Amino acid sequence: ILFGVTKYFVSKMSKRKSGEISKPIEITNVDETKISLPYNLKIVTWNVAGFKACVKKGFEKYFKAENPDIVCLQETKCPEQFPYTNNQSTLKENKSEYKYYWHVNAKPGYAGVSIWSKIQPKKVTFGINNEEKIQGRVITMEFDSFFVINAYVPNSGEKLVKYGLYKIIISLEYRQKWNRQFCDYLKSLDEVKPVLLCGDLNVAHHPIDLTHPSKNLRSAGFTI
Repeated sequence: ILFGVTKYFVSKMSKRKSGEISKPIEITNVDETKISLPYNLKIVTWNVAGFKACVKKGFEKYFKAENPDIVCLQETKCPEQFPYTNNQSTLKENKSEYKYYWHVNAKPGYAGVSIWSKIQPKKVTFGINNEEKIQGRVITMEFDSFFVINAYVPNSGEKLVKYGLYKIIISLEYRQKWNRQFCDYLKSLDEVKPVLLCGDLNVAHHPIDLTHPSKNLRSAGFTI
């Protein structure tokens, strides 16, 4: 993430013919007083699909090479007690530099999000409503001049998920309801200060968003 860059370019995601390169959009409305730094804040966001398994597959090497200021992880799949055990060297070695925040799911081995931050936040909020809190899907950090939100959005495929005494049918209808609540939540924060949204939105809007789009034509959350 780059802040304070005078000019940089991003490609416009639009429907185009195969092989055609879309024209970049020039962004100039940034603070030119901060261009002396290569970046002001480095943020990593990653769906690890199981933190414990990811650590075994080289997470530490990547983490040390990037040395981010803020790390947003989705689908950690950690039970409540797991993140705080001492058998994970990544957590143990960086404990003095990072503050860890975990929002676990009431169902073991499902969903879960985490934020690691070198910067002390003013406030940390878990979830967006009472129902969401048991699912471990959203963490919000408030800093002096902005919010960072880490979200793992529900999949729109229909299935019954049990959370202890709670039962929730995850479906397209539920997803649409969740989207509206989340959108209202984002708007409420944006009225206060800028919002930086990180996470897995569980949607593939274009074929380029998937490695094998033709094999996922009937997958929930993917349309062409």
